[in-house]
Amino acid sequence: MLNPPNSPLILIEAMEKKLKINWWIDSQEEINPLHEELLKEEGFNRAHSMLEEGYTSGTLSYELDDTCYSGSWSLEDEQDLKVIQLCNSEGEPVGLYQYDANDLSAEQAIEKIEIAFKSAEGDDDIMESAEQILEMHGIIRIFAEITSVNI
Repeated sequence: MLNPPNSPLILIEAMEKKLKINWWIDSQEEINPLHEELLKEEGFNRAHSMLEEGYTSGTLSYELDDTCYSGSWSLEDEQDLKVIQLCNSEGEPVGLYQYDANDLSAEQAIEKIEIAFKSAEGDDDIMESAEQILEMHGIIRIFAEITSVNI
């Protein structure tokens, strides 16, 4: 379990997605610049309706001024960013750490945070020492107000 009661670490998930739409003409002609906005709108509308049906990609076709366009759309991960909130022994938030879940699992990130702060224990500048360890693992502080940490 990632967040047992009284755990100093809380996982916050956030996934960024990008809608990618491509149009082309089978005869390899250039797309008419006057058609570009309509094609973007048609691609977005078709992708939106298919997303509501549970699809994450699809094909497109559209005819404008006797020109037949073909296309495709897909929903792609930009980054699978996750944030872990670090709390003090009273349960008050004291830091947010972001990592890319394509590189680390939640369990790995939590383990690395725990190890970093335990290894920095007793260090005069605990924050800087722990952050240097975390940055080597791709875990970046995005907010912190830490003077001491009990994990």
